[in-house]
Amino acid sequence: FQAEDGIRDCLLSRGLGDVYKRQSLYINRLIEKEFLSIPKKHGEKNRFAELTEAGRKHLENKAKK
Repeated sequence: FQAEDGIRDCLLSRGLGDVYKRQSLYINRLIEKEFLSIPKKHGEKNRFAELTEAGRKHLENKAKK
């Protein structure tokens, strides 16, 4: 296909389910590294995560690079 014609190769979407699965894995990794915490104050069906001090320092170091 020619890109200049506005036609691109067809890329099959794997759907949003894959996006949510990767997001969950990424969040779990951040919790394991103690960059995020899940506060208990919002109940068991919590949808909130809080950046920890270690997470804040990690982001600040990344921003300096």
